[in-house]
Amino acid sequence: MKILFLHGWHSTPGGIKPTYLKDLGHEVLNPALPDNDFDAAVRIAQAEFDQHKPDVVVGSSRGGAVAMNINSGTTPLVLLCPAWKRWGTARTVKPGTAILHSKADETIPFADSQELLRNSGLPESALIVVGHEHRLADPESLAKMLEACKGLERKQRTIERTDDNGRTKRAVEHPPGKETCPRNRLAQNRGRNEGQGLDRARLEAEVRQAAEEGRAVQLHHRHRGEMVQE
Repeated sequence: MKILFLHGWHSTPGGIKPTYLKDLGHEVLNPALPDNDFDAAVRIAQAEFDQHKPDVVVGSSRGGAVAMNINSGTTPLVLLCPAWKRWGTARTVKPGTAILHSKADETIPFADSQELLRNSGLPESALIVVGHEHRLADPESLAKMLEACKGLERKQRTIERTDDNGRTKRAVEHPPGKETCPRNRLAQNRGRNEGQGLDRARLEAEVRQAAEEGRAVQLHHRHRGEMVQE
């Protein structure tokens, strides 16, 4: 997963949170954002986003305000104690945004995130209460941050497909390991059958069954004018 991490005020790249994500194997973009020029910080973050096309944008404190003020399209946001009342002009966030905040935050009031939730029309589940102070650098908070990133990235993962008439259709991509069509199920069954040394007749029967199911699915979706992911 490619993550654009926007650090907070008086913070620097390579802090605890981006390092945690990097150590777990994720690609982390962590640009230096100037403390004394918010507009410049937004420009730097926007350039990083446009160049690298991250899967998720994470913003911590002032970095959360920066994340809210860049044009990130449909890319999910994970905001950590966002300081949106202190910097920038954005007063709402997009659907699907996750906000992590501690009720014991001594720097940015927890009520600010509650207000942001209401302004944006997000469900209560979008505000994750975690941690014991502003930094959210404890093990539980770090784990919740990663969990939010993975969950939003999985929801966002889609495939654009175009039909014969040039119309673009969107089909949600299934999580890895899930069956998406009879053909995939056949491949899974073939591997299991060969590993167990089952007879060829049973395998051929499964091939015929999968072929019949595949034709039925195609006819069903063709009748409804939909496209299916293969």
